[in-house]
Amino acid sequence: DVEIASCRRLPHSIDRMSNFLDPTALFTMGCLAAPLLVRGDPKNAILYLREFDADYAVEWLRAPALSAGILALFATILLGRGNKPLAGWELIKANWFLWNGAFIHITMDGLTGGWHLFPAMDENYRQLDNRFNDDLAAAGAPGASHLGEVAMCWIVTQVELFMMAPLCMATYYAYCNRLAWRHEIALLTLTFQLWGTIGFVGPELMTGCLNMAPFHVHGCSAPLDPYHGFYFYFAVGANFLWVVVPLLMGVSIWRESVALKSGKSKRA
Repeated sequence: DVEIASCRRLPHSIDRMSNFLDPTALFTMGCLAAPLLVRGDPKNAILYLREFDADYAVEWLRAPALSAGILALFATILLGRGNKPLAGWELIKANWFLWNGAFIHITMDGLTGGWHLFPAMDENYRQLDNRFNDDLAAAGAPGASHLGEVAMCWIVTQVELFMMAPLCMATYYAYCNRLAWRHEIALLTLTFQLWGTIGFVGPELMTGCLNMAPFHVHGCSAPLDPYHGFYFYFAVGANFLWVVVPLLMGVSIWRESVALKSGKSKRA
């Protein structure tokens, strides 16, 4: 195989650290740390800075969903260590799949949104989208989301957990080992991610965002204050990363695949 300059072997210490200094990694770690930094008061729509609480930090750290994500992250890195470490654009692409698989699809959406196994994070999920209050919907509580809305939301989170996460890990492995099918599985994984975003956000945009903060207020907008800035503008806006990135990355990977198959690429 002929390697281009951006894929030269990196020192092992730099290679390991690059997984944690990647843009996707930094964004994901920020999301995971958010419960330690802020807390919301949904009744009064106030966002508070959270004072450090050692007991709360221990509870955060011991959450089963976080443990599952950490295990998935390091297992995937270990299994994906090929003989030719990635760098540059290839590394950025691979890390998108690595961090999405371990933490977005497993820890956050799959096990927190779907199964409430990360109590600190679950507190935020329940405030940003009423469909995550599935216990209230099941009990028929006043103000709860319709069970059909909750069911669609839950299906998306479980597709993330049981399909998108394994696909992401397999894609990372394929990129690290320069496997011939890496482009095909990457396109399949990105298609699932795009579908998941459309399936989750699309119905809300079509029906006035009634399940998004502030709940039961028709219209996909919110007051311009810190609480809604975090629970609506950031939370809802972040979803569009999973529209833009899969589309842009998908086009790039498609072109790489075409160039490789037509013999116009130097990259094996």
